[in-house]
Amino acid sequence: MKILPAVLIIVSFTFSSCGQKENKIPEPGTTTENKKQPAANTTEQVKENEASENPEPEKREKPKDIRVNFPVGSTQVTLNGNIKGFGQNIPYIFEVSKGQKLNASVKPKTGEGNIRIAQIIDPSGKADGPFGDQMTYNLNESGDWKLVLSENMMSGEPWAGEYLLTIEIK
Repeated sequence: MKILPAVLIIVSFTFSSCGQKENKIPEPGTTTENKKQPAANTTEQVKENEASENPEPEKREKPKDIRVNFPVGSTQVTLNGNIKGFGQNIPYIFEVSKGQKLNASVKPKTGEGNIRIAQIIDPSGKADGPFGDQMTYNLNESGDWKLVLSENMMSGEPWAGEYLLTIEIK
């Protein structure tokens, strides 16, 4: 009687594995149907398949902050800049005292273009925005504030070109 359970277990394993296919990893240049394909470009095909199965997050270069310096005795400055297109953020950083007011505007140097003030970031890291091509903002904290320019990806056509940014601190 002790042999019967062991025999039943062995028999059940034998029958359960009879209907299963063997899982083999296909050789390079073959498909799962085992039909030969040309081995040329096998490496590129594997790379393409890997890229489509495991997409890498988009790698963007972190923009460098552009320090804004006001001329001695001046409360306003106009800066020239250049934007390459969608996805580019251009950060300008400037120092203020609590209670001052910011007036800022951005426009294409010539003609029309899709550029805006995307965000303002206070010294503690809190962001506000998006804004349009001009803004007025009460600066309620002393320290370095950041103004970020970009294209508006929700409206307008992609645009690359030169722009003028005017920043006034009162």
